[in-house]
Amino acid sequence: MSNTLKGLGKKCIFNMCDWKRLRVDELIEGVDFYWEEIEGVKLRVFTKEYLQMIRPKCCQSGCRHCPWDYKKQNRNER
Repeated sequence: MSNTLKGLGKKCIFNMCDWKRLRVDELIEGVDFYWEEIEGVKLRVFTKEYLQMIRPKCCQSGCRHCPWDYKKQNRNER
């Protein structure tokens, strides 16, 4: 079952498009990312689904929603 996201004109399956949204102005809030404010600074937090769509494998940066469940070690844990 496919549908089209309003205003984008791209066919999508289960809200995930078959094309990669790499530019900031192409990202869909609530699907690709959400906002979080920490100490007065607004941060864009990418979703697990978006990270999996744009990356072929784990970047090992310790992303909060890592699709590969990578956990970055603290210096003390090494």
